[in-house]
Amino acid sequence: MYALNEGSRILWGGTANGITGIHEWTFTDRPSGVHVTTTESFAGEPVAADVANMRTLLDQSLRSWLQQLKVVAENS
Repeated sequence: MYALNEGSRILWGGTANGITGIHEWTFTDRPSGVHVTTTESFAGEPVAADVANMRTLLDQSLRSWLQQLKVVAENS
């Protein structure tokens, strides 16, 4: 973990299979609930070899994580 601001931000990353990923999640209280923003980046030879496909996979992963978080939060 690179940084943790309890209740507002998580920043972490690592390398697996030649890809280094950096992940940041921010949480902002709003009158209607908590607004979650996530940004991620990938780098490495596998990414450079297929940028378009890796971007698609990253976008799909982010949508999936946010949807799962929403389901858990709404059922808690």
